[in-house]
Amino acid sequence: MLRSLVGSEMCIRDSIGTVKIPFYTLYCSDKASIEGTFDINVPRWVMGYKARGDQDLQPTLQAYISLWPPLNKKEEDAIDPKEVMSQLNNLPASPELHQLHMRALQWKRECDSRVAAVIQSNPLAKRRQIDGFVTASSGDLTLVCRYLSAGGTKPPAGITTVAGAIRYVSLMPFVVDMLAWNDAKDVWSTNAEFLQMGAGDYEELAILLVHFLRYLAPNEQTYLVVGEGRVFTQAIFVLHSQEGSVKLIDPRTGSVFDIESPRSGIDEVSTVISDNQVWGNVQLSGSPHRMVWNFNDGRYWVPLVDAKHEQMSPYIQTVQRSLLEYPPVEPRQEAELEAHVKKVVKKCLQTWRNGKQPNFQQRVGSILREVLIDMEQERFDHANFEQQLVNDSHLSALSEFNAQYEPIGIPVNVPYTDDSLKNLIDSLNESSVHEIGTDAVLFGLGVYVKAYSHNVVSIWVYLVGLVSNDPRGRL
Repeated sequence: MLRSLVGSEMCIRDSIGTVKIPFYTLYCSDKASIEGTFDINVPRWVMGYKARGDQDLQPTLQAYISLWPPLNKKEEDAIDPKEVMSQLNNLPASPELHQLHMRALQWKRECDSRVAAVIQSNPLAKRRQIDGFVTASSGDLTLVCRYLSAGGTKPPAGITTVAGAIRYVSLMPFVVDMLAWNDAKDVWSTNAEFLQMGAGDYEELAILLVHFLRYLAPNEQTYLVVGEGRVFTQAIFVLHSQEGSVKLIDPRTGSVFDIESPRSGIDEVSTVISDNQVWGNVQLSGSPHRMVWNFNDGRYWVPLVDAKHEQMSPYIQTVQRSLLEYPPVEPRQEAELEAHVKKVVKKCLQTWRNGKQPNFQQRVGSILREVLIDMEQERFDHANFEQQLVNDSHLSALSEFNAQYEPIGIPVNVPYTDDSLKNLIDSLNESSVHEIGTDAVLFGLGVYVKAYSHNVVSIWVYLVGLVSNDPRGRL
């Protein structure tokens, strides 16, 4: 980006957005490569940069990314149907549940057959993975619908709304099964196991969110949606009805999308799961905005529990506990973490500026912190739907300095994890605020920490460089 400086121009590096592709995605892809159009995650405000064109359009990046040479990886052995049958026969199950197990195998064959016919018209349908069983942490095969309970689960104290539950789950540490289970894939944990481990994959986040929403909104419909994402090879979203409209919720990011939106992040839907039913998607399209969501229409969906087996539904017992324990927030947790983050950021800023002590404008820092408080409350009250009131508050907050300074910087938000400080510092470094090429620059630093339970914490940092509008003040 070019900026004028004392009658001349200079080229500087500014961060205006990011695209993050997990190494896991490349590693698991068939040809160690991915190709497509990816959404650019643009900060809400990029101070010092003015966008051109329609600001409501989602910026995207078309990219082809590959590993060369590809890494050797352990190939998954093909599942032997006889081995599956042997495992199911050895499970301690009632006769009725055993019949449902046999029905699940039959259902899978029926779905696979109908999807195979669809593939001739839509090759993307081959990406659908339709299965009624998942692997539990014990290693046993378990009916996937047993991971949901009808009435849901009470969320932690203070989480009383749908938007608040979405925000809470999105702040929980996310880790793919390959890392959590030493290369084992698709290991499903119960809510209690998830909270004990302190981190989970897509399915753990989505299952917990389904339980929270079923408890908080018992009159609405809430299901799991299993499919393949644009970035993650397995993406599990939450389908939730809300005042007559149907939404898709990404539990990892906390983003809520209309069912008609083409940018939900899940590209190919395989199954939809309730506490006593699994529907296999056998329609032509697997893209949510092109699909028919009438589960009673056999042309598009195949139910695992069909009319012949409905009487066996009561024997589908959930594996979830009815009550969960959430570690409480410690009295000084927020203040101590906030002070630590501020200290680390100041130290890094000094290092990035070749050891020179930065000059901080304390008044700006206090104002920025108030803005961050508003942003966190907005996410808690409205999920990812931005409110104009917060935009107006942000413009108003720095108005007293606009006549004298040009602010440059972006707000950064990360959940608290083992790597949170590293991720935070990396994001601030990418913003290039520290590269402002004048010693006369002043900095404003706002830090805000909000803890919802002991290990579910939101960390906000707003680092701004204040460059004098008077050219003589930039030298």
